[in-house]
Amino acid sequence: MSTLRVVGFDISLTSTGMSDGVSTTVTQTSPGERLEARMDRIVRGCVSFAVASPLYGPEACLAVIEWSAFSRTGPGHEELSALRYMVLHRMWRLAVPVATVPPST
Repeated sequence: MSTLRVVGFDISLTSTGMSDGVSTTVTQTSPGERLEARMDRIVRGCVSFAVASPLYGPEACLAVIEWSAFSRTGPGHEELSALRYMVLHRMWRLAVPVATVPPST
């Protein structure tokens, strides 16, 4: 019997957390870096966590992404929204189903 692996992403422009209940990791970026480089590093971190690897285990069968609080707007809101969709798109490319959950979940 194979193990099913569900990964969770708490996406942030400065400190994106990832966990599967066994392993936890964080991809951190600096506000002083170019935005595109920060987003690229975060997306690559999420992909590395979701794919099968000796470090993290089998490929994810589901990715859970904390989605935006629609009541919140302000500086960085559009960039964070774009980053969420970039991660969502990469999970789609990897054929990993995605569930989005509100921040209060």
